[in-house]
Amino acid sequence: MKKSYLWLLGAVLCVFNILPTQIFAQGTQLLRQPTVSETSIVFVYANDLWIVDRDGGNAHRLTSGIGGETRPHFSP
Repeated sequence: MKKSYLWLLGAVLCVFNILPTQIFAQGTQLLRQPTVSETSIVFVYANDLWIVDRDGGNAHRLTSGIGGETRPHFSP
């Protein structure tokens, strides 16, 4: 009985072109590839670098050029 329900669920997902990754997808994760200094955090969002104070607040975009930025680091 359970197998028939799983088969039906799989058929419905295929008909509507819904993949398991779409079903269980999480919302946008703003804080990707963070790097932390004594006062700030820089992270990647939408292929640009953003900075925010460690205490929180509004993030400010550092880059907006063509191409994507990844793996930010603070210089010692």
